[in-house]
Amino acid sequence: MNALSEQAQAWLKNGNRDVSSNTIFTHLSKFNALGSFHKYHPVYADDLRRCRLLLDQCPDFMMRLNEMREVSPVWERIIDNWERLCALLDQEAPSWRENAVWSCPKTNELMRELGC
Repeated sequence: MNALSEQAQAWLKNGNRDVSSNTIFTHLSKFNALGSFHKYHPVYADDLRRCRLLLDQCPDFMMRLNEMREVSPVWERIIDNWERLCALLDQEAPSWRENAVWSCPKTNELMRELGC
């Protein structure tokens, strides 16, 4: 784990993780956080929330987020619409950093439109 930043190591130990945030971590760090690597993407607003929590904790990953386009066509569409998704999540769940989000119909609808 020496090649990982302190932030990345802390996220691995204590982060609010799911398969989509683990996919970001695995793809950008080249450290397999999934066990067996699959190309998971967020499906619901709470999945998106966990991806954003990872990016908040590991800002170096945020600077490289465009690399997620390589993972799958769905990830490419997510990245193309990242700012819009984040704006909707911010609007529907302003306290997303502190709490799980369950009712975000506009965010979830856009995610469905993107093929999530």
